Amino acid sequence: MNEFLKSVMDTPAPYGTAVLWWLGQMGLMVKMGKTVLCVDCYAAENPARQVPPPFPVDEAAGIAAFLGTHDHSDHMDHPSWRVWAQKCPDALFVFPEMHRESVLSDGVSEKNCGG
Repeated sequence: MNEFLKSVMDTPAPYGTAVLWWLGQMGLMVKMGKTVLCVDCYAAENPARQVPPPFPVDEAAGIAAFLGTHDHSDHMDHPSWRVWAQKCPDALFVFPEMHRESVLSDGVSEKNCGG
């Protein structure tokens, strides 16, 4: 597991607290208890990025939900969502309902769609 993700999983988040990590761009990782959420995680390699991706796309593990606030590539990173739909088969993908078809085309199952 990537060192950053390992540190997230190993960091305690006692009841009633949340621990947040900035992922670059507008992305955040949030841990509450043992639940880890990714919000607007932009993980794709892109020379225009201001900071490198927080972790390799194919090393995502233990993430309960991926949340995309709107359908721009740095908020709903479809190439990464395609990988995460396979790597994190129990994760929920939360997004505006109007983007359901594009998320389903990423390989996210209907049962994992929270849009």
